[in-house]
Amino acid sequence: MKINKKNSISLLLVVFTTIIIGLTSYQSSNYSGQIYLYGEGHAVPSILDKEFELWNQYYHENGMRYLFLEFPFYCSEFLNLWMQEDNDEILDEMWEEIAGTLGATGANKEFYKKIKKACPETIFYGTDVGHKYDTLGEQYLSYLREHGQEISDNYKRAQEIINQGKIYSEKIRKMLLPIEKI
Repeated sequence: MKINKKNSISLLLVVFTTIIIGLTSYQSSNYSGQIYLYGEGHAVPSILDKEFELWNQYYHENGMRYLFLEFPFYCSEFLNLWMQEDNDEILDEMWEEIAGTLGATGANKEFYKKIKKACPETIFYGTDVGHKYDTLGEQYLSYLREHGQEISDNYKRAQEIINQGKIYSEKIRKMLLPIEKI
C-alpha cells in the first residue's frame, strides 16, 4: 500500500496539534486518578470557551491543578512564571515570539488570562515538540542560567526538547521538499 505523503503529513500535524490533557491534582479529596483528553482545532474561540468552562469546573469542583498543553516544555514553564507575576509582560513577550503560528491568536491569549484570573494555582505542563527552539527554547535556557540552574532537571529537559525540535523541524523540512515540487 502506497502512503500519500501529503495526507500523512496533514494527519500527523493534526494529531500532534490537537491534544490537551487535564490531570487530577495531587491534593484533591475527590482524586480519582483520571486523565481527560480533549482534541481541538487551534484557537477556535467556541472550543476555547468550552475548554475553559471544563477546566474551571475541574479546578474548582475536583481540585485539579495540572493542565497539560500543546506547547513545548519551555513555553509552559514561561506560562508558569507568568502565573506568579502581577502583570502580563511574560505572556506578551511569548505571544510576540509565537506571532504567525496557529496558536498565536487573541482568543488563545485570552484563554490563558482567564485561567490566570479564575484558576490561579494552575500548573502548566507542555507536551509538544520543541517549536520555536531557537528563540523561546534558548531564552528559557538563558533564564535558567541567569538563575544558577544549569544543572537542574528543567535545564536538561529544555535541552532535550530543543534537540527534539531541531530533529522534528529537519524531518518536516525534508518531508515537505518533495511535496513542494508537486
